[in-house]
Amino acid sequence: MDRSNLKGGDRWKDKIFKALKSDDCVYFITVQSERSISKRGMFQKELKTALKMQEEERLGQKFILPVKIDGCSVSPSVEHFQWIDFSQDYGIGLTHLLNELGSIRTFL
Repeated sequence: MDRSNLKGGDRWKDKIFKALKSDDCVYFITVQSERSISKRGMFQKELKTALKMQEEERLGQKFILPVKIDGCSVSPSVEHFQWIDFSQDYGIGLTHLLNELGSIRTFL
Protein backbone atom coordinates (compact mmCIF):
# COMPACT_ATOMS: atom_id res chain seq x y z
CA MET A 1 0.00 0.00 0.00
CA ASP A 2 1.25 3.44 -0.89
CA ARG A 3 0.64 6.66 1.01
CA SER A 4 -0.80 8.11 -2.20
CA ASN A 5 -3.77 5.76 -1.68
CA LEU A 6 -4.63 7.54 1.56
CA LYS A 7 -6.93 10.56 1.45
CA GLY A 8 -7.46 13.24 4.07
CA GLY A 9 -9.55 11.88 6.92
CA ASP A 10 -8.90 8.22 6.07
CA ARG A 11 -8.39 5.90 9.00
CA TRP A 12 -5.00 4.73 7.83
CA LYS A 13 -4.75 1.73 10.18
CA ASP A 14 -8.00 0.34 8.77
CA LYS A 15 -6.84 0.98 5.20
CA ILE A 16 -3.50 -0.72 5.79
CA PHE A 17 -5.04 -3.88 7.22
CA LYS A 18 -7.75 -3.97 4.55
CA ALA A 19 -5.07 -3.73 1.83
CA LEU A 20 -2.96 -6.38 3.54
CA LYS A 21 -5.87 -8.83 3.61
CA SER A 22 -7.04 -8.16 0.05
CA ASP A 23 -6.43 -10.58 -2.81
CA ASP A 24 -4.40 -7.81 -4.49
CA CYS A 25 -1.69 -8.19 -1.84
CA VAL A 26 0.52 -10.84 -3.43
CA TYR A 27 3.57 -10.32 -1.21
CA PHE A 28 4.27 -8.73 2.13
CA ILE A 29 7.74 -7.19 1.99
CA THR A 30 9.18 -6.57 5.43
CA VAL A 31 12.25 -4.35 5.49
CA GLN A 32 14.62 -5.55 8.18
CA SER A 33 17.10 -3.06 9.63
CA GLU A 34 18.60 -2.37 13.02
CA ARG A 35 15.97 0.32 13.49
CA SER A 36 12.94 -1.56 12.18
CA ILE A 37 13.45 -4.73 14.24
CA SER A 38 13.65 -2.69 17.43
CA LYS A 39 10.57 -0.59 16.63
CA ARG A 40 7.30 -1.19 18.36
CA GLY A 41 3.88 -0.21 17.16
CA MET A 42 2.45 -0.33 13.66
CA PHE A 43 5.42 -2.12 12.05
CA GLN A 44 5.14 -5.02 14.48
CA LYS A 45 1.33 -5.16 14.14
CA GLU A 46 1.55 -5.34 10.35
CA LEU A 47 4.19 -8.07 10.55
CA LYS A 48 2.16 -10.03 13.11
CA THR A 49 -0.90 -9.86 10.83
CA ALA A 50 1.14 -11.01 7.83
CA LEU A 51 2.60 -13.93 9.78
CA LYS A 52 -0.88 -14.97 10.90
CA MET A 53 -2.11 -14.79 7.30
CA GLN A 54 0.86 -16.89 6.15
CA GLU A 55 -0.07 -19.62 8.62
CA GLU A 56 -3.84 -19.53 8.21
CA GLU A 57 -4.68 -18.35 4.71
CA ARG A 58 -1.59 -18.65 2.55
CA LEU A 59 -0.09 -21.87 3.82
CA GLY A 60 2.25 -23.30 1.22
CA GLN A 61 2.41 -20.01 -0.69
CA LYS A 62 5.30 -17.62 -0.81
CA PHE A 63 3.91 -14.47 0.80
CA ILE A 64 6.40 -12.91 3.23
CA LEU A 65 9.60 -11.53 1.70
CA PRO A 66 12.05 -10.24 4.30
CA VAL A 67 14.50 -7.69 2.87
CA LYS A 68 17.63 -7.02 4.92
CA ILE A 69 19.13 -3.56 4.36
CA ASP A 70 21.92 -3.37 6.93
CA GLY A 71 24.02 -5.59 9.18
CA CYS A 72 21.17 -6.41 11.56
CA SER A 73 20.15 -9.86 12.64
CA VAL A 74 16.89 -10.72 10.97
CA SER A 75 13.90 -10.53 13.31
CA PRO A 76 13.25 -13.89 15.00
CA SER A 77 9.68 -13.87 13.69
CA VAL A 78 10.91 -14.08 10.07
CA GLU A 79 14.26 -15.81 10.45
CA HIS A 80 12.82 -19.04 9.01
CA PHE A 81 12.09 -17.28 5.69
CA GLN A 82 14.90 -16.77 3.20
CA TRP A 83 15.62 -13.05 3.11
CA ILE A 84 16.82 -10.90 0.25
CA ASP A 85 20.07 -9.23 1.24
CA PHE A 86 20.63 -5.60 0.24
CA SER A 87 23.27 -5.07 2.95
CA GLN A 88 26.25 -6.43 1.03
CA ASP A 89 25.44 -5.28 -2.50
CA TYR A 90 22.41 -3.13 -3.27
CA GLY A 91 22.42 -4.01 -6.99
CA ILE A 92 22.42 -7.74 -6.37
CA GLY A 93 19.71 -7.38 -3.72
CA LEU A 94 17.55 -5.32 -6.06
CA THR A 95 18.02 -7.84 -8.85
CA HIS A 96 16.89 -10.67 -6.56
CA LEU A 97 13.86 -8.70 -5.37
CA LEU A 98 12.81 -7.71 -8.90
CA ASN A 99 13.20 -11.31 -10.08
CA GLU A 100 10.99 -12.48 -7.23
CA LEU A 101 8.37 -9.83 -7.89
CA GLY A 102 8.53 -10.57 -11.61
CA SER A 103 7.59 -14.19 -10.91
CA ILE A 104 4.10 -13.11 -9.86
CA ARG A 105 3.19 -12.43 -13.49
CA THR A 106 2.89 -16.16 -14.03
CA PHE A 107 0.07 -16.30 -11.48
CA LEU A 108 -1.88 -13.20 -12.54
